[in-house]
Amino acid sequence: MINIDISGSSYMSKIAIEIIGYVDLPGTISVIKKVTGKGIAEIKHCIEVQLPVWEAILFYNNHNEVATGLADIVKKLPAIGTQLAMYELEESDDATNLTRYQDCIITGEMLMNMLAMHNDEIDRQQDYNQ
Repeated sequence: MINIDISGSSYMSKIAIEIIGYVDLPGTISVIKKVTGKGIAEIKHCIEVQLPVWEAILFYNNHNEVATGLADIVKKLPAIGTQLAMYELEESDDATNLTRYQDCIITGEMLMNMLAMHNDEIDRQQDYNQ
């Protein structure tokens, strides 16, 4: 279980997603392109040199869009045989060398739990304010 402070605005998680294996490269690129808006060449380069194909910061004003994109990646890529490595980093961490962050690897289930916890807290606060 990840302990996160979702009650304040001081904690922001940067999620970095790296592709570590694939069966269907065009399908993998297509999913990433739809979610991130990156170009095909940029995505392919990131996969080839093992850079994150996407870095997203959670809990900002665009949280809903980011969370939806992350959920799409977590659900759609493994379904087509793509293997992911996901990292929960501090906002200021440099994700260009992910080998030093092996202790920050998270699973898709952990990420989905983080998103659900955040949504539950928002719902709780809205119920309290009514």
